[in-house]
Amino acid sequence: MTSEPETPAKCEVDLWKTLRASAWDDFHTRRTYEWKIALSLWTAMAAFAGTTLAGHVTVDRCTLLRAVIAAAVALTALHTLFAWGVCRANDLNRKRQFFFEDQMMKRLDLHYPEEIDLLIKQARERSGSLLNWSHLFQLGITVLLAFGDVFVSIVATQ
Repeated sequence: MTSEPETPAKCEVDLWKTLRASAWDDFHTRRTYEWKIALSLWTAMAAFAGTTLAGHVTVDRCTLLRAVIAAAVALTALHTLFAWGVCRANDLNRKRQFFFEDQMMKRLDLHYPEEIDLLIKQARERSGSLLNWSHLFQLGITVLLAFGDVFVSIVATQ
């Protein structure tokens, strides 16, 4: 049984597929450690609240509040900077992936139906923003935990 020789078009499309998959793999790998870092941060913030409520913190009230507020602001700022950097890297990978997909579609002379094409265009316009669902959710949890730590410190030192 002989196999058909590969056409230049097939080789080109295979190349685009490989490059597109590479861009997606970069994005996917980053996403896994992004969430691990967020969960580690949240665990530490929750552990602090639990320790404070349990009465294991023996510092005067004013010092504790200053330290907790400073830590809450610093951790929120650091998480925001981290998320911003991840967002920029994700945006680059998404743009690469979209480019390679577009090349495949052009080479194969394929077109999405108009309604799908509109949704794709809208999704592409939203990329690169800290306001995407993932980063907004992560930063929201960090801010809530920061406020929670400050509140717990106030309550625990009454």
